[in-house]
Amino acid sequence: SRETLKRLLNDLWFKLYRREVRDDSSGFEHVFVGEVRDGGVIGMHSWLQIYNEEQKGDFDYMGYIKPKRRGNNALVHDMEEERLQTIQFKWRGSLKPISTSFIGTSPEFEMALYTLCFLCGDEENLIEAGSYRVVV
Repeated sequence: SRETLKRLLNDLWFKLYRREVRDDSSGFEHVFVGEVRDGGVIGMHSWLQIYNEEQKGDFDYMGYIKPKRRGNNALVHDMEEERLQTIQFKWRGSLKPISTSFIGTSPEFEMALYTLCFLCGDEENLIEAGSYRVVV
């Protein structure tokens, strides 16, 4: 039912769970906001959050990591057209050595994609999104 789906989505994205201490994290926080644990950044995959944190001066972009391949293809787009990027950064002084984010996509797209991956039940899901073949 519609109500069952709403409860499932709310629990999946917003129900608190234990990462370090009781009820200190949620799926939404991990993916769209970011977290610091043991001196390193975990999560923070939203390009919008990255942009906002950079505007505030809390985000230090440390470089782009060129992909070796996309699925079975070499890099398909020019850098200006890339929609999936792997970067290194510091956030509030904590390092994230490797992080991959979709660039220019809507939060609704990302939430739907990650929800479908979760519902598939696999830890890693091979997806095709346009010219991208990636493991999510």
